[in-house]
Amino acid sequence: MLSGSHAHSIDAKGRLVLPARFRGRLGDTLYLTKGLHGCLWLFPEREWSSLVEKLIGDSLVNSEVLELQRFFLGSAVDCHPDDAGRIIIPELLRQYAGIQRDVVTVGAGNRLEIWALERWEAYNQALTDERIQELGKRNKL
Repeated sequence: MLSGSHAHSIDAKGRLVLPARFRGRLGDTLYLTKGLHGCLWLFPEREWSSLVEKLIGDSLVNSEVLELQRFFLGSAVDCHPDDAGRIIIPELLRQYAGIQRDVVTVGAGNRLEIWALERWEAYNQALTDERIQELGKRNKL
């Protein structure tokens, strides 16, 4: 399970150093795609395979499933961390997530989320205690 958050900077080539504490849990083959709320999602291979099976296992005539396939699969790239634990975030994904330099990586159970620092701060400011309680009750947590 991936949890915790870390602030970093990406370099001029779009490379992000993955936090050392996550590297062993992520593996050698990763998949990076658009996530919800304007962030990126980075999956270990086994979790990505599970998501893909769910997405392609549904009807090809279901327009909602097709939209999900296009969103997640259409923007996905495979990543292989280098010896320094860096991955390259392609320009199109950096643009989607508003990433220029400062980022936050957030462990989210089965994936890492990669946020532009400003978006992460704005997202967290919008989360009130009341909203968290409401979500917890609605999802029986």
